[in-house]
Amino acid sequence: MKEKKQSPHWYIAITHYLTAGFVIPLLVMIGTLYLVAWLFILYPDILAKLNEVIVSLFMLIAIWLGVIYSAKFIDKKYIIIDSAKVINYSTGIMVILFIISRIIELVSKGLNMTLVINLVYSVLAITIFYFTSKKYVHNTQGSEISNNNATSSTPKVTDYSKSI
Repeated sequence: MKEKKQSPHWYIAITHYLTAGFVIPLLVMIGTLYLVAWLFILYPDILAKLNEVIVSLFMLIAIWLGVIYSAKFIDKKYIIIDSAKVINYSTGIMVILFIISRIIELVSKGLNMTLVINLVYSVLAITIFYFTSKKYVHNTQGSEISNNNATSSTPKVTDYSKSI
């Protein structure tokens, strides 16, 4: 088994956000757009009105599944000492990026129904991301940390800044 790495909380949080909040939803969005385009040929009147809603629902499901996948991935790769920090940092990244994107959308297109749908989607996506992360992202067990430290060949680093 590969040895787990001990990385800063922010690094694990970025990995978690990029996996669960960006890459997995991006892949699902590509598949969803293909599905919607195919269905649009069959039902153009219905999909013209529901396109944003359908894509948003698939994206929410993708975030949920992405968090589950990301939690398993970071559990295999990293030692998590404080999962709350990882979850809060990654959720903060998501909030900041959603705020920036909604401000850009508001400035470029003005207030319209698509913006309202996207705002509702953003709140739901952040909520799902946060609570799903709380459920699936956990601290590394003490035995795994001590086993990792016992087999580690890296020297211990002492912080001398506190002794001055």
